[in-house]
Amino acid sequence: MKTYQQVLCPVDFSESSLNAARWGMEWAALGQVPLVLVHSYGLLLQDAETAAAMYPEMMRISEESLKSFLDRLQVPQEIEVKTWSTPLDLTQELRARCQEMPHSLVVMSTKGAHGWTRYFLGSNAVSVLHSVDVPVLVIPETCLWNGRSKEPMKWMLAVDPSDTSYELAIAWLRRFAGHLNSQISPGYVVDDTERSVEVEYFLQWASVHFPNQDPLMVVAENPGSGINDLMLQTKADGLMMIARDKGWLRDLLRRHTTDEVVFMGRYPVLVVPERSAIFENAPVPTGSGAVH
Repeated sequence: MKTYQQVLCPVDFSESSLNAARWGMEWAALGQVPLVLVHSYGLLLQDAETAAAMYPEMMRISEESLKSFLDRLQVPQEIEVKTWSTPLDLTQELRARCQEMPHSLVVMSTKGAHGWTRYFLGSNAVSVLHSVDVPVLVIPETCLWNGRSKEPMKWMLAVDPSDTSYELAIAWLRRFAGHLNSQISPGYVVDDTERSVEVEYFLQWASVHFPNQDPLMVVAENPGSGINDLMLQTKADGLMMIARDKGWLRDLLRRHTTDEVVFMGRYPVLVVPERSAIFENAPVPTGSGAVH
C-alpha cells in the first residue's frame, strides 16, 4: 500500500521552486506516483470585469511558463508529470486538490520569486501548513537537492508524547520511512530537568514505537532551538514534525516560531497533520515493527 498517491508541487518558476520541484520529482519517483506542478496566477483584483479580461492571457502565459519550467526540471520519462494553472489562491487550490485525493503529499519551497522571503511561495508555505490536511514537505532555500535517493535519508522526529492522540500519524511516518528505506530517530525537547516523569514517559514511549533507535533529549527553554540542537546531535538529513491540535508543537508551528525551524533551517521539514485521511490504511504501531 502506497503512503501517498500523488506529489503536489506549487511553483512560481523561481530557482527556489525549481529546487523544491526536484525534491518533489525524486519523491514521486520513489513512490511511483504522478508529479503535479501547480501554478497560481490569480490577482487580487476587485474589478471583476478587468479580471475576466486579463485571466485568459494570464492563463496562456502560465501554461507556457510551465512548459519552460518542465524543460529546466528535466523529468525522466518514467515519471508521470502533470501541470495545472489556476486563477485560484494557491492555498485554496491545494486544499481543494487534497480533498479530491486525500492521499497526497505537498512539496514546496519556503522562498519565492524576487527573493522576497515569506512572500509569494514563502507566505504560502505558512498558509498551506495550517490549511491542508495532508503531509507537507517544506524545502528551505538553502537545502539544495543532490540526488538523495542514492542514499537513504536519516530523519529526526520531534515528538511530544504527552498523550496518544497521534498514533496513526506515527504509524504513517514509520510506514513512509520504511518505503523510503529511511531511519527515524525520536527526539524530545524538555524545558525543565526536574520533570523526570515526562522524561521517563518519553523513554518508555520511544522504546515501544522505535525500539531499535536511540532516543535523544535536550533541555531548552525554546522548542525551536531545542529541535535544532537535536538535529545536530542526530546528524539527521531531515526533520519530521506532527502538527497537533494541542501541545508545544502546536505552538511551534505558529507563524512567529515556524521561521526558526522551517524557514531558517538547512534541512527539509516534513510536517504531518495529527489527523488525516491519509492515515486510513496505516496500522497502529507496536514494538515489533521498528523502522531500521
